[in-house]
Amino acid sequence: LMCLGDALNDMAMIKFAGIGIAMGNAWDELKEVADYVTDDNNNDGVGKAIYKFALNNKKDWKSHKYFPQNISHRKF
Repeated sequence: LMCLGDALNDMAMIKFAGIGIAMGNAWDELKEVADYVTDDNNNDGVGKAIYKFALNNKKDWKSHKYFPQNISHRKF
């Protein structure tokens, strides 16, 4: 289960998800508990996360405009 969020009301969902992803414009508290942080809403962050985690077995995904250049793994 992959979940994306950007506000404090998303905290439980992000913690519960197998892959919890905070948007780049998310509250800092949410970014702290997320597994990953993607780009913000204005720069296709949701699309980049979907391509990285849900469609990464597609042969040509790296050439797609949503190839996730700005997704970073949260350091533990």
